[in-house]
Amino acid sequence: KISNATLDWWSQQSAEAIEEAMGDRDRISLRECAEKLYKFGWNRQAVWSNGAAFDVVVAETIFKQALTDYPNPIPWPFWTIRDTRTIYDLAKVKLKDGGHVTSHRAVDDAERQAIVVQEAYMKLMKAGMVEPRK
Repeated sequence: KISNATLDWWSQQSAEAIEEAMGDRDRISLRECAEKLYKFGWNRQAVWSNGAAFDVVVAETIFKQALTDYPNPIPWPFWTIRDTRTIYDLAKVKLKDGGHVTSHRAVDDAERQAIVVQEAYMKLMKAGMVEPRK
């Protein structure tokens, strides 16, 4: 069920934002999307998400539903899952540092999250709290 708060939020968005999020232009099937993400995520050292209890769970549910013919539909081991919020907290950085405002355009949000994770990691390395990966 879609909450009233979600419906209210979308009702305040521009036609362009709604089309970008929900339109059919440049879309691929859920199966094709799952296959591409599976290949990209296969055997990664770390899988980052902005909230390990949401994004990864959604992705794993989609893998299980769309890739029923795969013997192991989850492309990463559970111990590789990382939460951006943890590293932001440890490094005392915020996603909105640098003037970023969440666009709710997935690719923009993911790119900014990756940049801030890198900034946080560099800050922790400079403070001697983590070693560079070899």
